[in-house]
Amino acid sequence: MVVALGIVRRRIAAALVPPRPVDAALGQITLQPGQCDAVRLVRDRLRRHRGCILADPVGTGKTYVAIACGREYPQMTIVAPAVLRERWREALRDAGVTAAVLSIESLQRRAPRPLPRDTLLVVDEAHHVRNPGTLRYRALARLAWGVDVLLLTATPVHNAARDVDALVGLFGAPGSSVDRAEVFLRRATLPAGLPGVSPVTWLPAPTSIALLDAIIDLPSPVPPDDAGSAIALGTLTLVRCWLSSHAALARAIERRLLAAHAMRALVAAGSTPTRAAVRRCLIGAEGLQFSLALELDGLPRSTTWCRHLERWIGALEHLRVLVAAEREGDAVRAAAVNDALATVPGVPAVVFSHATDTVRSLFAHLAPRRRAAAVWGNIARIASGRISRAEVLAAFRPGAAPPDDTMVLDLLVTTDVVSEGVDLQRAGVLVHLDLPWTPARLEQRVGRLRRPGSPHENILQFGFRLPPVAHRHVPVIRILCDKARVSRDVVGIDLPTPAPSRPVRGPGPEGTPLLRLAAQWTTASASAGRAPSPAVAAVRAPAIAGAWLATVATAESSWLVGRDHQGTSETPARLAALVLAANGPEGTHTSTAAATALRRARHWIRETHGLRQARPRMSRDQRTALRLIQQVTARVPRQGRSAAIALAERAAALVREAGSAGAREALSTWVATRPTALADLDALAAILGERMHPAPAPGTPEVTALLLFVAT
Repeated sequence: MVVALGIVRRRIAAALVPPRPVDAALGQITLQPGQCDAVRLVRDRLRRHRGCILADPVGTGKTYVAIACGREYPQMTIVAPAVLRERWREALRDAGVTAAVLSIESLQRRAPRPLPRDTLLVVDEAHHVRNPGTLRYRALARLAWGVDVLLLTATPVHNAARDVDALVGLFGAPGSSVDRAEVFLRRATLPAGLPGVSPVTWLPAPTSIALLDAIIDLPSPVPPDDAGSAIALGTLTLVRCWLSSHAALARAIERRLLAAHAMRALVAAGSTPTRAAVRRCLIGAEGLQFSLALELDGLPRSTTWCRHLERWIGALEHLRVLVAAEREGDAVRAAAVNDALATVPGVPAVVFSHATDTVRSLFAHLAPRRRAAAVWGNIARIASGRISRAEVLAAFRPGAAPPDDTMVLDLLVTTDVVSEGVDLQRAGVLVHLDLPWTPARLEQRVGRLRRPGSPHENILQFGFRLPPVAHRHVPVIRILCDKARVSRDVVGIDLPTPAPSRPVRGPGPEGTPLLRLAAQWTTASASAGRAPSPAVAAVRAPAIAGAWLATVATAESSWLVGRDHQGTSETPARLAALVLAANGPEGTHTSTAAATALRRARHWIRETHGLRQARPRMSRDQRTALRLIQQVTARVPRQGRSAAIALAERAAALVREAGSAGAREALSTWVATRPTALADLDALAAILGERMHPAPAPGTPEVTALLLFVAT
């Protein structure tokens, strides 16, 4: 049925902006329009998939979006890094909402109690639980099983695409019944009021190529066959210390020398070094976050080990002498930072480093020149001595009133311990003393300053550039760029890298282009309810002639499907381009073109609807459980076989749907008991049936509007 173009646009607008209103009043807080939009989108994903990953940029108010979603639930539980628990409690008090607040770190120390099924579980800085092999991930999976889950992280991808898949696995089976694109929410447009971010101004790094060559030429402290890739990682961690400061490198060498002497004494006594001893000798404390597969089976020949250790100790002693000769390097680095800050007088600054020794060294050089504070771990210092960390951080919040003149600070030198969940927006200058392992950490650093309430129009950045001759030996920049590319390809997030970039500025107060367009169509068009479905119209867009955009609706929700030169898709970026093109002048189309587009849209719905209901690839425990169910059923006497088959079918259906990480954890425990009786099947059905949600019933999706893009 051909109808007015305005009616089709109105239905598209309804799919873009769900009609359910969001109360902007949240206790003492008033949600911004962008936050209300986020609440609506999160609600929809929670209802359809029982989970959502909210990955809006740092500083967009994800905390209050989560609280606004949680107030609709009888109960809410927050899981956040320990350093952010008090911030969450303050936000909950301001919003007038009650919730339990747990620390991520506590999950691995004690098993949490299962949550009631009507609970919303919010996980802040969810990238901390992206590794399924850790205790905290498995504990969180058990906690998340059977409840709605909202994951908050501005940087979901740190290393690879599997980071996002692991997060999706907390509430669904990644890549199948829950598709990554359907549960992932990242709105690129920033709210009004956020400052822009200038490109990094690069300062010359006071680094010695002789030191770098000496690090690269270090021998192995153990036979190469026994250490594998750990040797390369040990070299890389020393190179990162060299990039950071002479103090960090000197301290790393001292730690390795102590470990080497201890290991030499152990080997001389005829003992086999432990993996922990080899790690300390190879990579010190700087790389202990990495798990290394060290093959140390059997006792090596002590003479071989001693020979390698003697060469290693001699090389480290030589490297220590070279570092001592270059000890003025940190003074030069501090002077470069001081000169850079002098170009923006009166603007508070934050200086980040991944190394504690670098923070201490730079603070010692800058404290006599500036009103500086330093923070590492739980320790905070100013020139006169130690103070509380809370006092220092409060001095860099907007509108902070210092208790006395000694607390008027204009420089904070800190480790990455405050790169998450801390407001430092009084500062307008950011200095990167070194580069972290991931570009996500760079994004977090910027996000401490680029927050609502910042008095600055632009955040200035400074960093240290390596000399060209060092690039061939230093893989850190390449690693950062590779990880940033993965983030962009997987979830569409452009993370900062050491390469210069154009300034990124926040939008004006009018909001996102799509929402403005939807509001315009909603107010200008006639009611969409009077037209039959599907409503069909066309707009002139010669550049994409042949494309189409359709709205698909069930009794509970509606969404968009589109086709461009790449094919049919529900990808948000491609749909956004089609929606913007839909604002063109009205065109004419043939009934054949409309019928073809409708056929393709309905075919896509059937295939996609079937895919959403398809079961994921089963895990080994699922296959084992199904086999055990068959074996138990086969042992039942013939007279009781009918009831046994019914129970087995119910248990098998639950096993096939056990897609989330928590359900698979429970299934693994059951398989380990090696069940043999019907009572075991009954127990399995009870365990899985108690916590597993039934699949959401979406109803029968239908095309309600079709917009064709034509040449004339």
